[in-house]
Amino acid sequence: MSFWKFLDLIGGIITYVRNFVINAFFLLFIFLFFIIIMAGLATTSDDSVPETNKIVFVDVHSTIYDAPRMESRIEVLLNTINGIHEEHIYTEQLKRIFDYASTDDEVEAVVMDLSHTESVRLDVIKSLEPAIEKFQKAGKRIYVYADSYSQSTYALASYADEIYLPKLGEVSIVGVNARNLYFKDFLDNVELTVFTPKAGTHKSAVEPFNRNDMSPQVKEEMGIITSDLWNLYADVIRKNRPDLRLENLLFGSDNLIALEEKTPFDKNIYQESGAVDKIMSKNDFYEHISKMYKVNFKYSSDKNGYDFDSTDAEQYFNSIVNNERSLGKGLDKIGVIYGLGEIGYQDPNDSNLTTFTPEHILPLIQKATKDDYKALILYLNTPGGSVTASEDIRSALVNYKNKTNGKIVVYMSGMAASGGYWISTVADTIVAQPSTITGSIGVFGMLFNGSELTEKIGIHEDGIGTNPDANLSFTAPITENQKKLIQLEINKTYANFIRLVSDSRKLERTKVEELAQGRIYTGNQALEINLVDKIGSFDTALDEARKLAESKNARVVLLLPKDDNRVNAVSNVIVKAVARYDRPMALRLVDDFVREHPVVKAAVSRESQIMIQPYTISY
Repeated sequence: MSFWKFLDLIGGIITYVRNFVINAFFLLFIFLFFIIIMAGLATTSDDSVPETNKIVFVDVHSTIYDAPRMESRIEVLLNTINGIHEEHIYTEQLKRIFDYASTDDEVEAVVMDLSHTESVRLDVIKSLEPAIEKFQKAGKRIYVYADSYSQSTYALASYADEIYLPKLGEVSIVGVNARNLYFKDFLDNVELTVFTPKAGTHKSAVEPFNRNDMSPQVKEEMGIITSDLWNLYADVIRKNRPDLRLENLLFGSDNLIALEEKTPFDKNIYQESGAVDKIMSKNDFYEHISKMYKVNFKYSSDKNGYDFDSTDAEQYFNSIVNNERSLGKGLDKIGVIYGLGEIGYQDPNDSNLTTFTPEHILPLIQKATKDDYKALILYLNTPGGSVTASEDIRSALVNYKNKTNGKIVVYMSGMAASGGYWISTVADTIVAQPSTITGSIGVFGMLFNGSELTEKIGIHEDGIGTNPDANLSFTAPITENQKKLIQLEINKTYANFIRLVSDSRKLERTKVEELAQGRIYTGNQALEINLVDKIGSFDTALDEARKLAESKNARVVLLLPKDDNRVNAVSNVIVKAVARYDRPMALRLVDDFVREHPVVKAAVSRESQIMIQPYTISY
């Protein structure tokens, strides 16, 4: 070996050792860096209950949700990057807070800020009612503040001992409405045709595309529904505020105009009418409460609002259940599965865990089957959706019953219509709220066709094949045979729907055909015609499940979809740390994750048949 080669060898060894040492120190530094960050994260996310516990503070953002927070790790990362941390209060959580606090000697009051609350469903409010009344009967008080109250948030506020509003705030009472846009003339003008086969005379989802107004039969149906819901709403207000004349606050009414005209400018019409108790700015409200209960308050930049130096709702709830998801102490298990939103198949690139899809629900049913759960409670708030996805879920529930002899109770909260009712036919007992919207037993399809438009602008489709009816294209006219075949398929699905309802509810098929036709019903109406078994809350459904399972002490287990991507729990903490301290790196991490590790699910197929309740009923 020459002298120069020897020097090269020595130099290579020195370079290798130097790089090794530098890299080792670098890795050690990174490791310590993450340890420090994770320690910081751990201390900032402490859920321990503060010593000052006179007030449980509830700051409701957006709404009171149906279910616990179900957030994928990608969503956790993105929210951390964007600095988003909103309270996620759900119905059973808030109910347990009121129930437990009623016997907690340390708690003297619940303070609710509804300034960030968009709406609260009437069925949610009625679910909370027994726990709220128990809390107040224990001699404890509820204070509610909002910058303004919507009609639905005012219904929740009406349970309070004192309702607060700033001088320029308002209470918006608008009644109950069911309205829609209609597109027939527009489609005619742009020369688009829509083939809308349906089964069920009242299946109103297709009306906006072949009419310019609501049909008389649907208008009659919606008139009954909206009147029933308004009466249920008014009953809540009359019970909680017996001296308030609700008709005086209806937006645009002569009564409200007269009230505005006679009320001096330095007075507030909502206080004068008895809708609220005190007019006070937000700062004054928080200062007022803090002085009464001798607790501090501050403006929290993290929460973008005021906060008390006391226990917030999430902290208090965690102190009740010690971060456990199970209730009860028995060996038998009753599972709760949430079916929320439109029923369909999961988008492979969508990490949302709350969607009502077979991909999310079937693994939970399989777990209940494998672990021999004595009963399942299916908590539904859905307008319906895909026929095939609904059947996938129903079939899996039938399989659970066959293999375990387990029982199924369906709890209908806000809505369980169409595809939601299809799934409900597997239930041993159906419990609904008085204001639940259900029924909509019908099927429809929708196929847009632009062949007239494309012909007019000079685009033509032509070709040849062995089957002239096989081409179902946007630019080719729909053939009569295609129309007949699609209508026959929809008729067959509708016949199956009628059979399922008839068999499960033990009703004559002619009777079901009369009740079906796509009509919708409130929970009270559905009870009268035997489409549901009981009116009640989730507690009613739980009592039924325990009774059917013959197990009074069965544990209640929330079965929630799991994040099946490849980021494990440790990685979750690390990416949160990166998101907090290095935003560009976090954004690159998100991009790499989405590109390299998508959630691999069955591809979304084109759905030719749909079962859904189309109208949004607002109140």
